[in-house]
Amino acid sequence: MSDPTPECRSSSESDKGDSPTAGPSSTAVALPSLPAVPPPASTRPPSSKGSHRSPRPPSVSLSPVSEKQKQKQKPVDKASTPPPAAAAPASTPHPPEQERLELATRRWIDIGTVFPVLQDPKRYSMAVKVTILLVVSIVTLAAPFVGNAFLPAFTIMLNTLHTSKTDVNMTSTVFLLALGACPMWHAYFSERYGRRPVYIFTTIIFVISSVALARATDIGVVIGLRFLQAVGSSTAQSVGAGTLSDIFYPHQRGRAFGVYYVCPNLGPLLAPIFGGLLVQWRGWHAIAWFLALYGVAMWIMLFVLLPETSVALKARQAAARALPPPSSADPAPRSTEKWYSVLGKETWNHCVHPLHSLQYLAFPPIGLTTMYISICFSCTFAYSTNIPYEYAADPYDFSQISIGLVFIAGCLGQIMGSVTSGKLSDMVVIHAKKTMGDAYRPEVRLRVSWLGVPFCPIGLLIYGWTIETNQFWFVPLIGIFLFCIGLQLANSPIIAYYSEAVPGKSASIVAVHNLCRMFAGALVSAITPTAINNIGTGWFMTILAAMTALGALALEAVRRWGGRWREEREAREQEAEAMARAGEMGTSAEKGKGEKA
Repeated sequence: MSDPTPECRSSSESDKGDSPTAGPSSTAVALPSLPAVPPPASTRPPSSKGSHRSPRPPSVSLSPVSEKQKQKQKPVDKASTPPPAAAAPASTPHPPEQERLELATRRWIDIGTVFPVLQDPKRYSMAVKVTILLVVSIVTLAAPFVGNAFLPAFTIMLNTLHTSKTDVNMTSTVFLLALGACPMWHAYFSERYGRRPVYIFTTIIFVISSVALARATDIGVVIGLRFLQAVGSSTAQSVGAGTLSDIFYPHQRGRAFGVYYVCPNLGPLLAPIFGGLLVQWRGWHAIAWFLALYGVAMWIMLFVLLPETSVALKARQAAARALPPPSSADPAPRSTEKWYSVLGKETWNHCVHPLHSLQYLAFPPIGLTTMYISICFSCTFAYSTNIPYEYAADPYDFSQISIGLVFIAGCLGQIMGSVTSGKLSDMVVIHAKKTMGDAYRPEVRLRVSWLGVPFCPIGLLIYGWTIETNQFWFVPLIGIFLFCIGLQLANSPIIAYYSEAVPGKSASIVAVHNLCRMFAGALVSAITPTAINNIGTGWFMTILAAMTALGALALEAVRRWGGRWREEREAREQEAEAMARAGEMGTSAEKGKGEKA
């Protein structure tokens, strides 16, 4: 074995003079500069009781210089040497995909859907979002389709049910009023229990009522079942808007809502055609059987392709998961203690609480835009109830089938306006966010609504006065086409605006919006025959055109001052929350003092 280096030799000599005995422990004490790792067992010298001289330790385990020489002599295999591990960053700016796509709590009602239930529904892929959009749009088609499918069967129902025209018309009146009121309750239940349960159970109501209607032989029973059909088919009128707000980002909602409103506009176009064919084939009961099959198809699509998307529900579920598990010392849950006493109160709240959504009409951005759209929407009932009489009389003398085809003009206008408004709305929002940055305001969407403002009065004037003067049958339809384009250009951006004006409450707001539209439409449809008989079609449409033009001032007010109104509302809500927290802290402090006393 080679001699140790001078440093090692001096250390060994000092060991011999300091210690009467030799051993491994003396070597460790004499080399304080060496690492704290003990030498291998094979290199430790055996202890000798009779020896006064410590054995010289091997240099390979004691000399750092020899270690370096050994490394130089030994060739290094670069291929087998692993690269040095990079230091892990202190914080990961982008969490891995499995963390970003966090799964939400899965309930029994979520069984059956092929898509995962994500904690953040906006994280769905675009393919899943488009699938959900198409499913919700098809469900939205149900209400206008059911409402218009029985129109060709009125004369048949009059004879087979042995009733009066007033009673037959009541079937549509009840359906229309229920169609306006029921979405308020649908929105309330969807925000409390989630979107999916409301879709599933209301569709079951629709199927059962349609089957019962196919067997009905009494006009009173028919009226009641038409009410239940409205309950079951009107879910997507409000919950659909909330579903789209759940899954789409703000810059995507304009186009999504444009597609969403295409199907409701197809309802008045397709329903009379299918209804007329079914009545001629098997009578008016065949319409009810067809609607029952349509309801079954809707239910299957909802059950398989619609996951739970309610953001509010998922936030409550996440908060519940964050709570510590209850211990045996904790008291029983409040819901168990007061189940029977709370049952009556909960039932009352379910019946009355949805009416609280009407308070949103007091918020100017909601109330003013709803007023304008209700005025424009009511005009559709004015011309739709007038067209059958005008085109059946001289000089047109259209047949019933031809009169049904006349409504195609309005349907095409609504489809074109809906798709166009969606694209323009998204373009305006994207441009505004690029140019304004943090100063972006949702009211920029209303610029697209203003594009449709001139079309509404112009279309009504063309229709009214060309019908009044008996112009060629195609000319009045140009006015209807223009009016419907303007209506959808104004309506779709306003619906998308609701989801940003009051975040998290879009379903309730759209329900109130729908209620006002339906009640305004019912009022105008009731007064249209009398008004036209007294002042004529031209002047009545002129009055309606003036109302739509004046109503646009409300739209301009929201575009100008909507941001300020929203900030004031947010400030009031924050102040109310602060006062509520202060009150809770004061109450807890008083309880603490009482316990100490």
